[in-house]
Amino acid sequence: MTGVGGLCSSRGLGEPSGRRSGGFENRPFKVQDLRSGATPASGKTYGGSVAPPNLFGGVFVPPQTSLGRPPGQRRGGFENPPFKVQDLRPGTTPVIFLQLANGVDKAYIPPAMFIDNAEIEVKGGHGGPGCISFRREKNIPKGGPNGGDGGRGGDIIFIADENLTTLYDFRYKRIYKAQNGAPGESSLKTGKSGEDTYIRVPVGTIIKDAETGEPVADLDEQFKKIVVARGGKGGRGNNHFKSSTNKAPRKAEPGRPGEERKLALELKLLADVGLVGLPNAGKSTMLAHLSKARPKIADYPFTTLVPNLGIVPIREFKSFVMADIPGIIEGASDGKGLGIQFLKHIQRTRLILYLIDVFASDIEETLAVLKNELMEFDKSLAQRPSLVVLNKIDLLDAKQLKVISKKFDENYILFSGQTGSGTENLISRIEIELDKERLRREAD
Repeated sequence: MTGVGGLCSSRGLGEPSGRRSGGFENRPFKVQDLRSGATPASGKTYGGSVAPPNLFGGVFVPPQTSLGRPPGQRRGGFENPPFKVQDLRPGTTPVIFLQLANGVDKAYIPPAMFIDNAEIEVKGGHGGPGCISFRREKNIPKGGPNGGDGGRGGDIIFIADENLTTLYDFRYKRIYKAQNGAPGESSLKTGKSGEDTYIRVPVGTIIKDAETGEPVADLDEQFKKIVVARGGKGGRGNNHFKSSTNKAPRKAEPGRPGEERKLALELKLLADVGLVGLPNAGKSTMLAHLSKARPKIADYPFTTLVPNLGIVPIREFKSFVMADIPGIIEGASDGKGLGIQFLKHIQRTRLILYLIDVFASDIEETLAVLKNELMEFDKSLAQRPSLVVLNKIDLLDAKQLKVISKKFDENYILFSGQTGSGTENLISRIEIELDKERLRREAD
């Protein structure tokens, strides 16, 4: 083991196929690749993409490593490092490529575990078999058949639960089975039905058939339920097969199998207002100021790696939900940066809030870039009501603030997430737009 930029290097990553070291093989990194006490890091980037695994060695970044510390407070080999997000193949975790102090590019895989898609297999319970039995009691000759029916198999039922926020649990458990029905018994006793299996998912989860892509359900309300796999019917006992010509049937039906299917789960957060902006525009700071949410805030881009929700109070008994979406860069709809991984969470919002740094070189161009990326992802977003907010006005002096106020009309809201300046006007404008949207929906 040798030191690289204050870290311990290991040949555990990117070994040629068949050679394994440190628990990793020649494959894209997944969550289950994490060893206790260490975070895997990939290697250099070549031509703007992740280099083939067999071209480089690896580095383990200790979990206690702090990113973006002020100069002089160095720990774990990083010192206020610039970084960029690279794209990964489906099923992998987002990677941030950092520039170490010694100029070596390495990658840190963040521990954040916001999972918004999963694929599982569900199996309804099998019906219980019917019973072959004959009544045998004293002084009752030729009692006849009295075999009971088998019990019904249990169903697989999804239920929306607002206490859940991710599909994380489905990363490790992928097969769900309901209980089988019990066999029928003598004396015409029907077997016990199998218990239903309830699977709780976050509100906003969309269920699709994984093989056909056909939508199954959209659980967009609290406690909304859907049966996705029904249990099999229990088999009939021999009592059903008696006749004038067959008074002692020795025949019963087996239980029918339960439904089996593969499902794709996709979570789209439900929020009234979605924050859209370039990295480091101050989205998390705004959310933290307006609500009691406490997202990670730092002075480097892509601090937010997963969406955050906060409830913003307007007045007593009236509020709205605001979603902070990770920063969007030009080309996000084509997979750059965090790509379209989180853009889908904007689709359910009623109002889009474009947040722009007041010190941006070209505010109109920045706004055009953000709108274009949303439209490239989903054309319907172009028709969504929106507001434009210019953030960080606390850094302007009185003269600069006056110039900005004259340059931009009332369609641009001046705001400071740090001091709270402009909060009352911002919330008032959001309330007006949400009320308009509600009236439009009621009219439709």
